[in-house]
Amino acid sequence: MQAAVLSGIALLLAIFPIAESLRPGSKAAGHALIDWASVHDAFDTPSVPALLATAFASVVSFAAFETTLFAAAQRREPGV
Repeated sequence: MQAAVLSGIALLLAIFPIAESLRPGSKAAGHALIDWASVHDAFDTPSVPALLATAFASVVSFAAFETTLFAAAQRREPGV
């Protein structure tokens, strides 16, 4: 539960501008939510798709392991 709360706070801080990042009197730079040109440029680099696939696989694997470990801990009998 604590991890979800911390992740939610981090998400809110990432979405909304942080006050000290803007100088007084300046306007926030306008930008799109996803810069597709940058995404295309990143995938043109030969090593990036493999690195992203590896990172994705490791995150999904860890999430599956965490769920399995929790389920196994719930089934364990006390005193064993």
